Amino acid sequence: TLKAFGSLVALYIRFVEALPPRLSPVFLEAILHGTTAVHDVDWLSVVSPTAAQLLAAWPHSDD
Repeated sequence: TLKAFGSLVALYIRFVEALPPRLSPVFLEAILHGTTAVHDVDWLSVVSPTAAQLLAAWPHSDD
């Protein structure tokens, strides 16, 4: 189940002090802070420069 998966990921992060190899930091950020959190191009450029370039090209509002 999703709860069991979350528990295993939490244990992995706690003891290894890193994300599991196939768990995206962007996915984790979206889970913890909502999907709008990953629209921050400055943060995304540090985590995933390629994705930041793609997002910067998209039209957006300054709201």
